[in-house]
Amino acid sequence: MSQPDILWWQKYGTLAQMAACEEAIVAAFASRPEWQASCNYDLKPHLPFLCEKNGVEPAYLATYSNNTQQWVKASMKTASVTPPDCKLGKT
Repeated sequence: MSQPDILWWQKYGTLAQMAACEEAIVAAFASRPEWQASCNYDLKPHLPFLCEKNGVEPAYLATYSNNTQQWVKASMKTASVTPPDCKLGKT
């Protein structure tokens, strides 16, 4: 795998895997809040990218399930990640 391919996978591939994993974890372990906390922790560094992407290509977020879309939007709000700068705020 070339260096650009590796960088793309690190940034975007892991995000897609994480979203799929989050859906499975929440469904399987709904009564275990530590699993949701783990997903929230893993999502946080991706929020600026998702904010920017949603601003220029709103259809991107629509490729995820409704539950994941709601989770991402709620996480952005909690972390104060808002356009146009899309930077992590203090939480």
